[in-house]
Formats: sequence, structure tokens, C-alpha cells
Amino acid sequence: MPLRDLGFSAAAEAVYRALLDNPDTTPDHLAWLANAPLAPVLDALLDLGVLRPDPERPCGLTALNPATALAELINRVEQDLLRKHRRAGDTRAELPELIARYHPTAAEVLPGEPLSEVDRRVLELLASGITDEAAARIVGFSVRQLRRRVAALMARLEAASRFEAGVAAARRGWVRAAGR
Repeated sequence: MPLRDLGFSAAAEAVYRALLDNPDTTPDHLAWLANAPLAPVLDALLDLGVLRPDPERPCGLTALNPATALAELINRVEQDLLRKHRRAGDTRAELPELIARYHPTAAEVLPGEPLSEVDRRVLELLASGITDEAAARIVGFSVRQLRRRVAALMARLEAASRFEAGVAAARRGWVRAAGR
């Protein structure tokens, strides 16, 4: 199994191959092969699962044969993926509750919750059927400001259209329904 394909250094590859070929390799020989500090290389190989502690060997380690090492690696990756999947599933299950807690929906906004006089006036003007340009002039906004205000009100009312926003605002008592 080429460890370099897994992102390990040439030193890790050399140490693993040396232990695989000669289980009685000495720590000095491994350090010479690594041509780098040996401890980080050994730690990486132990973490990967291709080496196991073995107090009966001169260097205190045994290399797993490549098939066993690969099976061990696959098992570790599989377990890690399952853990991540469970965490993602838990997060997905908790998401609606978190959204409800930190972002109340329109249904949870109390009818008596403050609505600014400007917002109320904008809703009433739009409910009367006048154009955006005329409504903007009356409240002292630019047309762009008025449209942004309307978009914010639609989002607050969770309305997909201006008509839907008007109906929702009337149900909450924010504006009078037409003809009343």
C-alpha cells in the first residue's frame, strides 16, 4: 500500500516498509531511514493504524501487513463517516427548532407587536391601490426606498406577493380591509 497516496511522507513510507520487511529493525536504523525526526513519523503511522505497539520487538512496534492495514484504514474512515453523518442528521433534526427559537415566523409575531407608523402608512397606501411612485411621494421616500420597505414587510409577513401581504396585514389588524 503506497502511503504517499494517502498524503504521507517518503520517510513514513520508508519506515513502514522497513518494519514490514524486517520486524526486528532497530530504532537507530528507522531514524536513519526516516532522515528526519522519527517520533512524528511513528506517531503518524500509529494514528493511521499501519503500526501497532509490540513490546517484544526491538523498536517496540509491529507493522501490519498491507491488507490488514488497508482494512483497518477503511474501517476507521467508515466509522468517521458514520459519526459525521449522525452529527449532520442530528443537526438537520434540530434545525427547525433553532430557526423557530431565533427567528420567529410571522404566525408567532403578535398582532400588537410594534409596527411603525411609516410601515402602517405604506401598507394602507398600497392597499388603496395607488402606484409605488405616488406612495413614495406621500411618505417622502424614493421609489427604491419604498420598494425595499415593501419587500421587508412582505418578508416579515411571510408573503409571496403584495396581495398576500395585504391580506396578512389585514388579518393582524395592521391595516383596515378594503370596504370596512
